[in-house]
Amino acid sequence: MRIPWKPGTLQIIRLFALLILLSFSPVRADEAPHACRLFGIVGTAIPESTAHQMLEGLQLLGDEKNPHGWGIVFFPGDTENCRIMIPTAYRGAGQANGSSDYDYAQKKAMDLPRVLVAHVRKSSSGCTGLPDPHPFVKERQVFAHNGDIDEDILLNLISPDRLLCPPTSPDYIAFSGEDRYIDSELYFISVMQKIGETRDWCSVTSTIHRAVWDLVKELERKNRPRKLNMIYSDGEALWAVRYASEKTDYYTIYFAIAEGEEDWRAVSSTPLAGYKWTLLRNYRMVCLRPGKAPAIYDLTRNPYMAEPERSAPEKEASGAVSR
Repeated sequence: MRIPWKPGTLQIIRLFALLILLSFSPVRADEAPHACRLFGIVGTAIPESTAHQMLEGLQLLGDEKNPHGWGIVFFPGDTENCRIMIPTAYRGAGQANGSSDYDYAQKKAMDLPRVLVAHVRKSSSGCTGLPDPHPFVKERQVFAHNGDIDEDILLNLISPDRLLCPPTSPDYIAFSGEDRYIDSELYFISVMQKIGETRDWCSVTSTIHRAVWDLVKELERKNRPRKLNMIYSDGEALWAVRYASEKTDYYTIYFAIAEGEEDWRAVSSTPLAGYKWTLLRNYRMVCLRPGKAPAIYDLTRNPYMAEPERSAPEKEASGAVSR
């Protein structure tokens, strides 16, 4: 029996064929989901040209893919008295790329910083249209996070007295009408709490390891994703964590070391042009100090099974990426 050919049948067949092909097409790298971008640098005398070039590179990433604000925090270096100053913060709403406020903050940050941490935001939770609360600043400590974490799990890890102080960003409260923290700041508070509990007998490195370990175990117990990339600084050094249970191709952390006579070390979630970057392996933490080689730690090792001061660094196996 001959099936009658109806007008438009060929077009319908072509449409279905196209849909089938698209369903199997790989996603290009530039079309992959995008996340906040992090950057940090530490040094005894960071050259202005280096800090300027890297902050410009981060500014270019603050485009339509990361449109929800930006923040720059730096510890001015007091070379005369050899002490760490109180961190200074600049924040803005909207895209960093093309922002005159970002340009102004970048110029102010050139004042011989010892540590500088910056962030361009793509909101995964909370409000938009307000200055980026990252990097968070509390008790002369600085923290920025890339990812999202279940707030209930974080709250269960934090003692109530740690939540008595208002959140970092009063603009968030005014905008949302909710006096509450966002997940990234709760992550910061959980790290600070652990540091406060162990300050007298445990290194900052081992303490951060313990804080991440505790959080990971709770997230695993409730079968929640672990997206814990972060940068932390106390004004003396930089710590960066790469820990992602999914989307590992863009939850990345790279680090770079000055060559020649310059003395700086940097971390970034994306390699910035003009420097040689090394990809940090997943489930690792890197500690960067002026004048010292990067120390890398395996976060899958139980930190409670080793002596607190002897969380030995491992050799990094990932190759360098020149950009």
